[in-house]
Amino acid sequence: MKIRMLKIGVMVLAVVMTAMTGMGYATESSVDDITKEVLTGPNELNPEKILGPGGVVINTSKEIMMSFGATTRFIPTSESSWDFGLSDAVPGYIKTAPLKAFADGALDTAKAVENINTTSQSFNNSLGRGDKATIAAFSEFSDAVYRAADTPAIKGSATLNAGVSDFAGKVTTLKNTANDSVNGIAIPVASPVANAAANAAAAAAIQPNATLATITAAAYTAGKTTYTATLTAFTDAQQKAIATVSGEAAAKAAAAAAATSAGSTALYAFSEAMKAGSDQATAAKIAQEAARQAALTPANNAAALAASDAASAAVISSQATALVGGASGLAKSVAVNIMKNNPNATITEAMAYTTALKASLDGFKPYYLASSFFRTHSNESGSVNDGYFRNETKLYFNAMPKDRKWSFYAALEYDRPIDTQTVDNRGGKNDSSSNFGLERLNASVEIIPEYLRLHAGWDVWGVDIIEAGSMVYGDDNPGFWIKGKYKDQIAYSLAWLKLQENDFQTSAANHSGANDEDRDLLAGYVDYKFCPTSKVRFFYAYDRIREIPSTDLLGSLAAQAGLADYAGIYGNNGVLKARATSPDTDVHNIGAYYVGTLGKFGLMAEGVYKFGKAESTGLKGVSNGINTIQYDDFDIQSYGFSGDISIELKDVVGWMSLKPHIGFMYTSGDNDAADDKLSGYSGVTNAQRFAEAFGGENTILADTNFAYGSALYGYIPEFHGNGTPVFVGGLQNFAGNGNGRGDNPGIAMISVGITARPKVWLIYRTNVNMFNWNEDVYVSNMVDTGAEVALAGGKKKAPTRVEAGYVGTAWDNEVTVALSKHTFIKGQFSFFLPGEVMKNVTKALSGGTETDEMATRVAAELIWNF
Repeated sequence: MKIRMLKIGVMVLAVVMTAMTGMGYATESSVDDITKEVLTGPNELNPEKILGPGGVVINTSKEIMMSFGATTRFIPTSESSWDFGLSDAVPGYIKTAPLKAFADGALDTAKAVENINTTSQSFNNSLGRGDKATIAAFSEFSDAVYRAADTPAIKGSATLNAGVSDFAGKVTTLKNTANDSVNGIAIPVASPVANAAANAAAAAAIQPNATLATITAAAYTAGKTTYTATLTAFTDAQQKAIATVSGEAAAKAAAAAAATSAGSTALYAFSEAMKAGSDQATAAKIAQEAARQAALTPANNAAALAASDAASAAVISSQATALVGGASGLAKSVAVNIMKNNPNATITEAMAYTTALKASLDGFKPYYLASSFFRTHSNESGSVNDGYFRNETKLYFNAMPKDRKWSFYAALEYDRPIDTQTVDNRGGKNDSSSNFGLERLNASVEIIPEYLRLHAGWDVWGVDIIEAGSMVYGDDNPGFWIKGKYKDQIAYSLAWLKLQENDFQTSAANHSGANDEDRDLLAGYVDYKFCPTSKVRFFYAYDRIREIPSTDLLGSLAAQAGLADYAGIYGNNGVLKARATSPDTDVHNIGAYYVGTLGKFGLMAEGVYKFGKAESTGLKGVSNGINTIQYDDFDIQSYGFSGDISIELKDVVGWMSLKPHIGFMYTSGDNDAADDKLSGYSGVTNAQRFAEAFGGENTILADTNFAYGSALYGYIPEFHGNGTPVFVGGLQNFAGNGNGRGDNPGIAMISVGITARPKVWLIYRTNVNMFNWNEDVYVSNMVDTGAEVALAGGKKKAPTRVEAGYVGTAWDNEVTVALSKHTFIKGQFSFFLPGEVMKNVTKALSGGTETDEMATRVAAELIWNF
């Protein structure tokens, strides 16, 4: 804070010192007023402002007249609390820890469910390919289900856990039924029968009177042969039994074969034991054990096991259709839940999305946006905050023949905060962000001498800029326009300007396939002069808007983070960020204004009515956190008024000028979030900064203020609204990021101020602008967005309702000192004192912490102009 105050003190001191120095030029009577827009050029060459600035005339030996010139401004700037203190109250915006946890869980869920789906398909494909294949595939499938049921992310979701647990229960029931079938055949039929037969055969072979002597060589040999042959016969019998009889019959046949085999084995084992010298009791035990082992060998049990497999597979197969269908339904449900608003989503797509989402979120800091986000603002030089040195340099080039049949004006411009990198990179923060280039181009040709000219290029053109309220349009968009006049009383102009060209992209891959989905402005005006100092202008502007999605600021930021539809509002886009069908919006602006003088009084009055239609906005069915939007198409109906009255008191005080004024601006707001009307007024470009009565480059609100909701050049809180964020007009540079909302609250502004010029070289201008919002708005929590809840299938976090009322007061001051005709110094001191509405907005944005620090901007300008 001490360093910042030191900067402010240095700049203030510099302005005071230069003002004192400038007194030496008090006798110079022709110093231009630098507060006027410098677009006049040398008067002797350019009385009709056909050309641009540039006072250095080049003498040529031919018919073409030429001039060049330049303007450079060095602007050291110090700002504080642009966000009214929010950055000191929050750790950052869009907390990512819950999102990262969700992404981890969502990916685990998608993997688990995809595994269920994949193994269910393998299970389905195994049917008819053999009992063992069916059983093995079912085993893999059931294992996948059990693993899913144990997944923490699934356990953590009541709905999903219930579904998977229910499914796992069905799989378990089927598995138990199959096992019961196996046990019912293999255990009670095959093994006991075989064991009993083996025991009987062994007992017969080892009667007390049976000795080695009584077992003839032939009997011994037969026993050995029988042992070997029986095994082979058993295998053949087993295969035939399986092929020709039912499972139970096959098991009994196998048991009989096992008994024969076991008897032969017992006889052979007894004989071998006796031959080895064992006594009869020992040999009997050996024979009995051998019989048991024979009865339990795989060969003897194969038929029983095969029968068991057949029975088990039959039970499993009977439920296969239901199981596979259930797995498919589970996968579909999870996919649609993850891929919200995409009913055709597959679990594979969900896997791909969650994988990408996790990778993206893993790269985020604990907060997606720094705590300085609302303290940061965008102006012509870039995205800035706090303190910086800005330089704007323009080079002007003009050419025109003496017969004035054509003209050419171009301006090269560099405009950036400066440091070593920006100057070494020719005007960019890095080697790919330079903004040095052709800022102005205005080429004209005479159609009707002295009455009509055709212009092409990009230069300042507007219907109500500077002298009126600057409520409708004024900018330097490219296109064509004509300017003409009839006698001295009537002047007119028509323009076709291209605000966005969708058919031009930087590469073929970026083209969308849409045709003529551009933003075009067709506008014109007619002036009628009552006298040289009074006129009325009638104007009309048709704004054809395409390719601008319906979204709010949070929705736009969430989309950039891969979280569209889960935080904020984003119409018709979906979580995959699949191509949205952007609205077809056609807006008409019709109005008039009067400017003039009546004696010592200066008067300005302007009115505009805006109407049109926004179709296919994609908002129907989208939750705005309060309710589900019911409409896709909206009617646009809004209006605005502005006025100002001033009085010239120079004769009273003996100065060059002393002009106090009082003015106002009123724009309608949207008062019903549930209807299909957009009643919040937003101009084609809100350009109140340029309004001569109550504007100024040094204002805090008109240099972009996201907390208040204003975009560059405007006072209207076009980033705020009540739940249906359709773009109905606004600065194209911000389009698609939540500005230009037709549901904005509208403003009522009262402006009072004084412009004093005690000396020709000294001007002081001050304005106090007091702002009210006319309607309520809903403001989202930008710190803890609750996106993870929406991602998990829950409701979006509800925004906070902020009631209409007093927003705050801006006090803007500017001192201009002329050191010569071509050099000037300005000192600027601006403040914004937040009111109750802004306190409530900061509380909503931060999630509960109210801030109300005064925003300040202190700057000096050193200007060279020739």
